[in-house]
Amino acid sequence: MEQTFQDFLTSQSAPVGLRAFLANIALCAALAWCLGRVYVRFGTTFSHRAPFAGNFVLLATTTMLIITVVKYSLALSLGLVGALSIVRFRAPVKEPEELAYLFLAIGLGLGFGADQGLVTSLAFAFIGTCIVLRAWRARAEDRKEVYLDVTVPAEGAPSAQGVIEVLRAHCRAVDLKRFHESSEGLELSCMVALEGVASLDALRGALRARHPAARLSFLDPKGLV
Repeated sequence: MEQTFQDFLTSQSAPVGLRAFLANIALCAALAWCLGRVYVRFGTTFSHRAPFAGNFVLLATTTMLIITVVKYSLALSLGLVGALSIVRFRAPVKEPEELAYLFLAIGLGLGFGADQGLVTSLAFAFIGTCIVLRAWRARAEDRKEVYLDVTVPAEGAPSAQGVIEVLRAHCRAVDLKRFHESSEGLELSCMVALEGVASLDALRGALRARHPAARLSFLDPKGLV
């Protein structure tokens, strides 16, 4: 019985076509590289995107290699299930957008590993077009939203209402996210909509006129210019 089962597993194995494999892995790597460029150019995460995007080619081609080998061998597929049951991946993904790009890179490897190059390429072109159109639409709205931190020392008895009034006078929208008051002064974190760098300079001047020791800091992954 054992010998019969081993013969069955051996009969399920088949050699991998070298030419088809090389063509698929080359195209898979090319599309994964393009995915990395799209992520660097149109991504909205706050982390440094270039090093993260550099992993897409490795992830996609490795996934393709696994699928290509496993699909030709039932024995290897059974072994892979057992191996993955004892391996745990704990990659620190900070934002959902990063996870979406990782799934897309894995999807490229799965598609080319299953010899579905045409469907995978068409799907990648469609998804990439959607990403670019979404980024262009966001730019067309011309709503420069940034995270703005305002720190006002305790000298002069500053009030949160007074700081918010200054922000509203120079911003199209102000959304207070965090407020902290201590003996040293006030700290406010807001999401504000600015017209550009000129609006930021005007806001800084108005705030400094009321509170000379006030400090501003802003964070925007897309940039004001």
